[in-house]
Amino acid sequence: MPGRSLSFDPRARSKSLCARAEVAILEGDLELAQRLLIQADVDDPRNPYPEEQLRRLDGEIARFEALKSGATPRGRKFDFLYAPTLRGLSTELSSLLPLHPDVFVVSKQELDRAIEKRNESGLLAKYQEQVLNGSEHLKTGLVQHNFIANQLAGQEVAERLASVTTRMLFIHGVRDPVQLVISSFNLELIARYCGTYLFWPADPKTPFCSAVYVLTDWPKRKRVQTLHRLETHWRRGPSYYRHMRAIWRDSGLTAKLFSGPLSRSSLDAARIGRLLDECLSRPRHFAVGQTYAQHFESWVPIDLERSSSVRLPVLGRVFEAIGVDSQFTHEAFRVSENTQIHHLMVQNWIAVEAFGHTVQLGLGLAGRTMYSNTYPFAEMLSFGPDDRFTRFGLGSHPLCVSIDRDQWRSLPRDIRIRLVESEELLKFRDSVLIPAWLESCAKWKSRMAGYLMRELEPATLTRLRARIGSDLEKFLKRHPKFEHHWRSTDALLGP
Repeated sequence: MPGRSLSFDPRARSKSLCARAEVAILEGDLELAQRLLIQADVDDPRNPYPEEQLRRLDGEIARFEALKSGATPRGRKFDFLYAPTLRGLSTELSSLLPLHPDVFVVSKQELDRAIEKRNESGLLAKYQEQVLNGSEHLKTGLVQHNFIANQLAGQEVAERLASVTTRMLFIHGVRDPVQLVISSFNLELIARYCGTYLFWPADPKTPFCSAVYVLTDWPKRKRVQTLHRLETHWRRGPSYYRHMRAIWRDSGLTAKLFSGPLSRSSLDAARIGRLLDECLSRPRHFAVGQTYAQHFESWVPIDLERSSSVRLPVLGRVFEAIGVDSQFTHEAFRVSENTQIHHLMVQNWIAVEAFGHTVQLGLGLAGRTMYSNTYPFAEMLSFGPDDRFTRFGLGSHPLCVSIDRDQWRSLPRDIRIRLVESEELLKFRDSVLIPAWLESCAKWKSRMAGYLMRELEPATLTRLRARIGSDLEKFLKRHPKFEHHWRSTDALLGP
C-alpha cells in the first residue's frame, strides 16, 4: 500500500511561504528567506516570483558575506550565546529558534567556521549590517555546535564568543550525564566505525547511494555495482567515499558488514574501550558551564531531556530564557531532526535521471525538512505514512520526497515543472523510494543493533561516577533543581 498523499494546495502554500520570506528579508534573516523561497518554488515552479526573488537575494547574501573579510564591528552586539556540553540539540535549535518572530540566530555551521578561522569580529560586523543595527526588537544570538570551550577547544573560545555579545546571557544545554554518554557513544560508534548512517555498507543490495534510476522508465533501472560513477553525483564528493572506504578497511568492518549479523564483540575491543573512555569524560557540566559563565552575567542551564513532567517543552524553555513568548508554536516544532531515523533519511538518497538531468531524491520529514539550515533539502510530494512506517517511529508525522536545494535550483524551470507534475515521480515514490527505504532501514537497524548501547553496565557506571562525580556535585550545588530532574543523579553521587 503506497503512502497516503496529503490534501493541501501547494500553490497556496507557495504564496504563504513567499509572504513569510518577505518578512524574513525585512528582519534581515536572508538565509531563512532563501530557504522559504526555494520551497515556494518547489511548491509552484510555474510561478516566476520565487525564482526572481532568489536571484536578488543571492546578491544580498553575497554582499553581506563579503563584510566578514575586513569590516570593523560597529553597533549592537548579540544578546545571547547558546552552548551545550555536547549532544545538546544545537542542530535543532539553530534551525528552529529563528522561526520565532522575535528571535534571530546565526547558524551553527557559520559560527563554527568563524571560530575555526578566529573571525568572530567579522561575523559580528556582517550581522550588524544585516540584522543587528536595524532590528532592535529582535533577540539575537549564537548557537554553538563544535569547539565547545574546555571540552573540544581551549577555554579562550568562551572569551572570544563573549566579546561579540552583550555578555548578559549564556544558555547552557545540559542532559542527564548517563544519557549524554550513551548518546555520544552511539553517535560516535556509528559515525566513526560503522559506515555512518549510510545504508549500503550494511546492505550491499540497497539502491541508496549505489544505483541510478531512470525516472521516465521507472520499472526499469540502471544498476551501478561500483561506486565510482556515483562519486560525481553526490554532493559530498569522491573524497568522502575514499575516506569512508579507508575507515572500513582499517577497522576490519567491511567484510563483517557484508557477511552477516553484527555483534559488539565483532568490533575490536580496544577501539570500543577507547571510545567509551572518551565518552565517560564528556558530561562535565560544571567544567564547561563555569568556563563560559565567568564571562557572562547570567548562566542559565536548560535541561534537554524531553519529559512530560516539565512545564514547558525544550524549545519553550529556551524561548523563556531568551525573554520571548515561550508559548509560541510552529508546525516544524512537532518533530525532531535530532534522531537516528532522521540521520538515516538525510544520508541516503537514490540518484535519478529525470528528463536529461540527474538529481538525488530521498525521504524527508514534511513540514520540517524545508526549514533546516543544516541539511540542505526541500520537500516534494508530501504524504501520510501508513502502517509500514510505525516500526520506525514514523507512524504519526507526514513525510515527503526530499531534493537538494542547490540541485533543484540548477534545474531549468521547464524541467522543475515537469518533475513536480510528472506521474513518474509519484510512481517512483510509491514503487521504488518508499519500499526500498523501508527494507534498507530495517536491514541497517538489524545489523547495527548489536553495537548500540542502551544502558550503562554497573562497572561502567562506577567508572563514570569516579570520572565526573565531583563535577556533577559542583554543578548541582550551583543549580540544585537538576538533582530531581535526572534519574542517574543518585547513582552518580552515591550515599
